[in-house]
Amino acid sequence: MLNVKESALPTDWAIGDERYRYHLDSDTSGRCSGWIQGDANFNRDGKLSKLSVDVADYRGKRLKLSALCRAENVGKAGLSVRLERKSGKYIAHDDMMNRPLSGSLDWTLCEVVLDVPTYVDKISFGVYMRGGGQIWFKDLQLAVTTGEATPTNDYAFGCVGQWDMEPLNLDFSIDEYPELREGRCYISEARRWVISSYGEKLYDFQRSTEELFDGKPSGLIKPVAEADYGLLYQHIGAAKYRGKRIRFSAHAKTKSVTKGAWLRICVFNGDGTDLIVGFSNAGLKGDTDWTKLEVDFDVPKEAWVIDIGADLSGDGELYLGGLQFEVLGQMVQDHCELLPDIGLYQQSETSMKLERAELVSELPNRPGFGIRLNGVRPGPQMKSSTGYRLIDVPVQRELTFSCALLGCASGQKVKVVIYAYDAAWKSLERSVSHVALVIGEWTRFETKFVAPPETVRLNIFVISVSPQPVYFTDPSLLVGNDFAKQESYNKDFSRPKNRLGTKIVKASYKAGVRAETSDGEGVVTFPIPGPYRDQIPLTFDLKTKPKDALLGYEIQQRDDGINWLAKVRVKPLRKGAVIEWDSLVLIRGGAENKLPAISFTNHYFKQALPPDAVAWLESTKCVQSDDFGIAQKAVQLAKDSSDLESFVRAVIAFTSKNKYVAKKFNSLDAKTALTAGGSCTSRANLAAALLRAQGVPARTVSHLPTWYNGYMFEHWLVEYWHPEQGWVWVEPTLEIFQPPANELVVLAVSSADDENKCDDLFHLRYLMPGGAYLSGCELSSELHCSNVLKRTNAPNNATEQSEISGDVSEQAVLFEAALKNFRNICAQTNFDSKAAKHTKSILEAAYTGNSKALASCLRRE
Repeated sequence: MLNVKESALPTDWAIGDERYRYHLDSDTSGRCSGWIQGDANFNRDGKLSKLSVDVADYRGKRLKLSALCRAENVGKAGLSVRLERKSGKYIAHDDMMNRPLSGSLDWTLCEVVLDVPTYVDKISFGVYMRGGGQIWFKDLQLAVTTGEATPTNDYAFGCVGQWDMEPLNLDFSIDEYPELREGRCYISEARRWVISSYGEKLYDFQRSTEELFDGKPSGLIKPVAEADYGLLYQHIGAAKYRGKRIRFSAHAKTKSVTKGAWLRICVFNGDGTDLIVGFSNAGLKGDTDWTKLEVDFDVPKEAWVIDIGADLSGDGELYLGGLQFEVLGQMVQDHCELLPDIGLYQQSETSMKLERAELVSELPNRPGFGIRLNGVRPGPQMKSSTGYRLIDVPVQRELTFSCALLGCASGQKVKVVIYAYDAAWKSLERSVSHVALVIGEWTRFETKFVAPPETVRLNIFVISVSPQPVYFTDPSLLVGNDFAKQESYNKDFSRPKNRLGTKIVKASYKAGVRAETSDGEGVVTFPIPGPYRDQIPLTFDLKTKPKDALLGYEIQQRDDGINWLAKVRVKPLRKGAVIEWDSLVLIRGGAENKLPAISFTNHYFKQALPPDAVAWLESTKCVQSDDFGIAQKAVQLAKDSSDLESFVRAVIAFTSKNKYVAKKFNSLDAKTALTAGGSCTSRANLAAALLRAQGVPARTVSHLPTWYNGYMFEHWLVEYWHPEQGWVWVEPTLEIFQPPANELVVLAVSSADDENKCDDLFHLRYLMPGGAYLSGCELSSELHCSNVLKRTNAPNNATEQSEISGDVSEQAVLFEAALKNFRNICAQTNFDSKAAKHTKSILEAAYTGNSKALASCLRRE
């Protein structure tokens, strides 16, 4: 064996077991050469690892580690790459364990190829050897490679075992007897069905020839004696299923099952942590005949192992037959699961924070473990809650939090709050949702959130103030797309279920500005909610950060008689200031109107139009209805339309699906949108232009939607004129006909004059060219946008606060009181302690959910 002198390692390299001997050299290009040597009786790993590299160079790309290696009498050796999160959890790892160098070999090219997700925090790489012998390596190099190089981590080896690559014995045709375990066993190298038991007694599994399914034996699960919970499962490697959507299904039959039976899947990462735990939607109880159960799930790229099987809770017998494991296609969402191990599937409190709440091993009408938020007596400080505090927070990413909730009494609600904090525990952003529960039925709740760049901690809490208990389980926090780089504007966002209810919605708006000179002053002009259609603002609270930047403001109605605005005079200094307002808005919901059918022919509105509509037939600078391409497309869409509604639906179907082309998207006007797709603003301009081109009056409406709790400036929809109905809303980006009023807060309705000011440079401070004047924030010439509030972080949104009940007459009284109250808002010129008290009292009255109480409060104010 070659005996050469060891070298001192660079500070950014580390070794494994110190009993091994090492040598490392590197040249100016960054390539490395060296060797590892060990004795035959060593049974641990000898490693030379570069601790970290600049992950920004590799995120979202495919990397390759390559080197020439020579071996002499080695047990196992190879190259190694490991991808991790900040917490040290695996995302991916390949150490050539499935293709190691063994024995003695001449110089051989070795390669490791991995896809690097965008959420990677750490990459380490190097060379390893297990056992004795010596391995030499040279030209060790990590580099980005092309898609032609195939990823090599296509095996299922982790720190806990190695498994088959696909399910075995799904038809129970092999007469085998699986291991019987007390308590849930640790992940093992079992290649067959395994039975686990929770509780003091045991469950048994056997191949039954008495109950046949499709002429074949079934699998039988039953307790040996009175027991709590039994699980039949088998492990398979996840490698060939990563990035795929899977369906696991089986036919099940039960006899005298006391609690329930379900199919179950579980996906693990490399260190054995649960990434996904899922159950079939349907469960069986009592005596049932053969019934098909199934569960669909996505396999994340960080998955290493998949468990498939079935659960039996309580007494009885569960028979399984016709098991299938199918690949349905690519996964619906490429995500990273951030809440995989929060303690709900173990009978102990781990990372969940509990206040007047407790972990429970049994849930009503659902398998698995969960948390019961106990009932509390009425009082301002009385609540029960559960929450999770996350430290590894992906910023500027679409975070989707979801959970399952069950109520035990009529009218129960819970509050779900998400807070983002910086390193000093300063609150940066929050999301508050109120969830109405149904007695005895599980409600799946979901909300989206985007953490600002400075976020270090994220708190997620579910809070109940009810005298009766609430059950909570199946929490999930998924990391989705990079919000700052999204190119798709047609997302399927979740929406409130109650389209008819009257609601209180909180609208929030912010802008960052700076002055040209150190003592400069200027005016910031916001569109704000006013009385329009089914909405009336109840409060308006405006302030600045820092406070002394605010010199004063006034609320005005524009000459068009529709829109309202706030003109704010500020002295922000060169370092900048943030101007923000909040408004509680009362909104009446309603069902989609059944529109009378109107026969449609080209330019059917040549007949006289009311003055209220004729102004929105004009071709303008951002709604170019007389453009040849737009007119031609309008004719094509109208060709197969038998009535007005079918034409409008054809228009929004086209605008919502019109492909986004980034390199052409340089303006928000309709002409650009025809070829570039673009944002919601440009799609609304295009829809309005197509409608006007066929003689249908149409106008764009700037608003804040309640169904999206992330960051945006404003969203846009379109109103078109219906001869027998008046103005009708349509959503040209998400292809929604008549979106409900209680899901949005209207800010501005653009006029032809506003549209013709779309390319005036004086009016382009917070919008791209092509955006109508005063449909968004405008700045006077003394002010500029400031980086104290980056463009991608504008947290303008609308969140539901409460639902207001009451009969027709009570609602009428409420809206009359709200309109009178609005006159007081218009006279407001500052936000002082009196205004803060006014807002607080209105919000407290709103949370009662009672029309009379809220109307009484408004009259007092």
